[in-house]
Amino acid sequence: MVRNLLSEAATLVSQRQKSGKVPRTYTDYRDMLKAVASSVRGLIGEGKNLEQIQAAKPTASFDEKWGGGSFTPDRWVAMVYEDLAR
Repeated sequence: MVRNLLSEAATLVSQRQKSGKVPRTYTDYRDMLKAVASSVRGLIGEGKNLEQIQAAKPTASFDEKWGGGSFTPDRWVAMVYEDLAR
């Protein structure tokens, strides 16, 4: 992934940890990134556009743990999509 995406995501992780939510490890974060990117990549390969990919909810299994911050699941998917669709 692009360094900017990782940098923004690292900022999000640190903000959430300061907020008192259950701490997450780098491994948890990396696994989430890899799974969402893989899902979005597959949907792009099927010819889906951003709106269709967002409707497929590729972050659903991570939303409880990672959702609720400054990045909504749809915004997160849009960032991943924009990076992978280049």
